Amino acid sequence: MIKTAHKDPDKEIQHNIFNMLVANGLPEDIAAIVVSNIGRMDMRGLWKKLKTKCKEEESPYGWRHSCGESFYQLDSPGDPCPSCGEDGDWEWFDEEIDEG
Repeated sequence: MIKTAHKDPDKEIQHNIFNMLVANGLPEDIAAIVVSNIGRMDMRGLWKKLKTKCKEEESPYGWRHSCGESFYQLDSPGDPCPSCGEDGDWEWFDEEIDEG
């Protein structure tokens, strides 16, 4: 397991990515392998994307593709779907309206 940070900002990012992977169900040993194989520059870019994704998931609305992937944002992700690569079949959803 990765120790907590530190004075090295890259180590802190590495620790944050590790925690996020484990929190999303990846076993600690696999998360450690993944994090230890990310280059420092790639790790910084990955952390920005993961951090943004977590904030997006807090939103109750967005776009859902026919493959089931949801994107929590106001603007359509566009074609093709970033997840499955297929065009079309986007649907707007609002969980607050859907629930009640």
